[in-house]
Amino acid sequence: MRPNGRGSTREGVSLFDGLHIPESHATLPSCVSPATIRIMESKGFKAGKIKASANLAAALERLTMLASMVPSWRWRLDFNGCLNENDALKFWRSLPHHLKTRIDFIEDPCPFSIQSWERLVDVGMPLALDMGSDVEHQPAISSDLPIIRIVKPAREATPEYLYEPPVFTTVMDHPVGQLWAVYQAAEYYRNFLPTEIPLCGLCTHLLFEPDPFIDQMGGMNPQAAVPGGTGLGFDELLENIPWKIL
Repeated sequence: MRPNGRGSTREGVSLFDGLHIPESHATLPSCVSPATIRIMESKGFKAGKIKASANLAAALERLTMLASMVPSWRWRLDFNGCLNENDALKFWRSLPHHLKTRIDFIEDPCPFSIQSWERLVDVGMPLALDMGSDVEHQPAISSDLPIIRIVKPAREATPEYLYEPPVFTTVMDHPVGQLWAVYQAAEYYRNFLPTEIPLCGLCTHLLFEPDPFIDQMGGMNPQAAVPGGTGLGFDELLENIPWKIL
């Protein structure tokens, strides 16, 4: 499903009119404090996403520590392809059963190949693929290889055919770019039932120091706030920026 072009700034309406904003997981930096995590839980976050390194012992230790703080949360790990197939298998086998049952997916545990990822699927690892802008080499995702697709609208179009609903995320960019991802996700899921919409990764403004744009994105809440105005919003802020023609 692609945007239908309605709701432009020129038409004087918001792109978000009539759309439901999907909820998101909590993207947790390495410096996140226990107090912050507990506040996020109280605000309604249901899952956390963390970056993991090739140090498998450290990755397991961090996941175990964070998971113990919020027993109701599910977890998403992103290795950014830093492991090889054998280390990915080793990490999965090192997880105790009670942690495995709380993993939504492990994103890019190792560089993609059909053979390697089939082995990971066969041992029960739930996988997610972030292909970036490499459209030419996108693998076919089918029921034979059930992988969740990570879609980042700032750098790629949503693939036409997917085995299951994708997880939309931002590229941790400016709030204007973040809102483009929010809009693309909301438009894609327009006709989905609420229970069919996966948690997204659209609240990355919480990772940055406040500024006038971030202030309008809402506080620590699993749903990004949509600023007033036309198009993507921020009308007054954008109008007051000293623009230059390059």
